[in-house]
Amino acid sequence: MDLALRREAVSQSLSALDAALHDWVGWLTEFAGPAWLLQGDGASTDADTLGSASSDEEAAMRRAAIAAFAVLDYPKDSTDGRQSWDCPGVLAVPPLALTEWATRINALKDAFRASVEEANEIYVDQSGQPAPPPAKARVTWHTVGLSYQVGVLPKGIYPLARFHLASIGRANLNLRQAWRHLNVYARADRAPDRIRFSWLHKRNVKRIPAAEVQARVLDMDASHPDIEQLQAMMLQIHPQEVLAHVQTPKPVLYATGYWPDRHRISLPASIPSLIPHDPQQTVSIQHPKNTPDPRSKQQRVKGRKLEDTPLIEMLSIYRYRPEFRAKD
Repeated sequence: MDLALRREAVSQSLSALDAALHDWVGWLTEFAGPAWLLQGDGASTDADTLGSASSDEEAAMRRAAIAAFAVLDYPKDSTDGRQSWDCPGVLAVPPLALTEWATRINALKDAFRASVEEANEIYVDQSGQPAPPPAKARVTWHTVGLSYQVGVLPKGIYPLARFHLASIGRANLNLRQAWRHLNVYARADRAPDRIRFSWLHKRNVKRIPAAEVQARVLDMDASHPDIEQLQAMMLQIHPQEVLAHVQTPKPVLYATGYWPDRHRISLPASIPSLIPHDPQQTVSIQHPKNTPDPRSKQQRVKGRKLEDTPLIEMLSIYRYRPEFRAKD
């Protein structure tokens, strides 16, 4: 597929998604049931049961929850292209149409994502001319305070989809927000009796030989005193000692639904979780007991084999505690 066809595929799939989300929000405005929000505008402060908030609070949460599905752009004050806007909560929806809507919109989200990923196999310069694939650090993914005129971008190397979105006036589109699925919590059209929110912490630890780290450090410019000290320190470590390269992704908020038969569903909760609306059913909601703070107890326990302080902070390299050290 050539460049023009890939750009057209992105435009068409995005247009289809925009139209479906517009219809979805309109339908929800007319038919959706009660809502509950964990954070954001109108978030619940005291209610722990869906539909138990005051009428004013309930109306505010419902409006905010419905609007959240159409928020696809970076905030105006965005300073980091890796950030995304979140609105976790719960929204009750008439069960007869819930699955149909979710299936249709999630398919359109997947189609848009596929067109973007195919387009991003090609890189272009600021004028849209094909360019050789650059080093990752030289790719222009997002610029703070985007205000591009149509077809006018700063000098750089762009993935084709990002260039194309900017050239059609959608430079502020947050791809992560556009790709988020509508998550449905339902079993035989029945909502869970309880929904619990919690933060999932991950810590990716990769074992790496000290010799490999030493090679990287010795390749640095020793004219800087800190680098010289770092090189001397690494030479004191046995080349066969195993070190740890640690990556700590941003914590992810999950919502877990529980049914009486002990069945449960746990999915990311960046936007309101959808449940079938049954006025006769009571759905209790639990706030997170943990926090997104990476220094939480859970995170410390996961890293108990590693020293508290990184050996080389700039490379996220840690040393194992003496009782856990090993050699290849």
